[in-house]
Amino acid sequence: MNLGYTTEELEFARMVSEWVAANLPAEIARKTYAGERFSREEYLIWPHILRSRGWSMPSWPKEHGGPGWTLTQRHLFTEITTVAGAPYIRSAPEKLVGPLLMAVGTPEQKAYYLPRILNFEDHWSQGLSEPGGGSDLTALKTRADRDGNHFVINGSKIWTSDAHNSTLILALVRTDQSQKGARGLTQLIIPTDAPGVTIRPILHMSGEHHFNQVFFDDVRVPVENVVGTENGAWQETRTLLAHERFNFARLGESKRHLTRLKALARSEMDGPVPMIARPDFRRRIAQAEIALDTLEVTTLRLLDAEQNGRPLGGAPNIVKLKGAEVEQEMLRLIADVIGPYGTAFDVRTRITGSDAPAQAARRAGKALAAWLESRTFSIAGGSSEVQHNMFARHELGLGNA
Repeated sequence: MNLGYTTEELEFARMVSEWVAANLPAEIARKTYAGERFSREEYLIWPHILRSRGWSMPSWPKEHGGPGWTLTQRHLFTEITTVAGAPYIRSAPEKLVGPLLMAVGTPEQKAYYLPRILNFEDHWSQGLSEPGGGSDLTALKTRADRDGNHFVINGSKIWTSDAHNSTLILALVRTDQSQKGARGLTQLIIPTDAPGVTIRPILHMSGEHHFNQVFFDDVRVPVENVVGTENGAWQETRTLLAHERFNFARLGESKRHLTRLKALARSEMDGPVPMIARPDFRRRIAQAEIALDTLEVTTLRLLDAEQNGRPLGGAPNIVKLKGAEVEQEMLRLIADVIGPYGTAFDVRTRITGSDAPAQAARRAGKALAAWLESRTFSIAGGSSEVQHNMFARHELGLGNA
């Protein structure tokens, strides 16, 4: 098992670091580190810079317009750009929709959708979870009934990330009503502007808008929008979700938070001394950094296993669990450094985007909002409780917790 980097990989990392330093706009990096909100136009600046270099879809093979990087190169690229202050780019088109189309899409679907994903012409979200279904995706009730050359869709999806900014939803629906559980499921492409689609926001307690509930009322889509196997999509969905949980390690984000945390701890005073001079607080920072180092080693083990064709076992579940916990702790420590100023938080400011009356209040509000926002990391991509149960069943041979 190799948990280090080769000479070629280190040279790759150097090349990427130099390119990012020369091409990432300073204002974009500043806003990322400060936790400030991007407009839609600002958000697309960095993706289009990457596109000009041929790096817009780092995980894609060369035949579909990607750079053809190895898993380790992709890992290094993501970590380097994130630590540098590049904004987070929604992963569904690159790491879920694109790979699914490459694997099971029709030639017509590949020819039409993949170039549009590559050029950020379409924006995708994934419709999986449903009201009342919890984390059991096979309990879904959204149905798609065949009507000639169309499917008619009725039902609802919940916790649909970024649906309000999406032009298309890849939804898991039940197309065979005689089947239950994992049987009779199909993945359909649904335009968000189709008649009968309604998207309602679910605001976080921080005031951020990321999740949505999506309603389908007699929505018609052509049968050509089926992706993969009609009535047999469950295995394809499970394969994609395993990769999604691996993406939730978020090492770059946690390293970026650690950099900011240490800088704040050196500048924020606790009486006559900076916070970092307090032994108890310094110990908490050290514990968080050790947890981050441990997560990185686990991620490298997972990369090595995947690249060499070894079973991944429960490693994706561990990475998903610990990735959320590590980032949450980093953001909690940042809020703790700010101390009582962290209470200067007005949710209305986050919703409207208006300026707070003072710079200190803005800074404190963003820190607290980021920590509150981090609570969703234990839900997105499969709740922590579900990850524990999956690991207990499949790796330890135990029942549910």
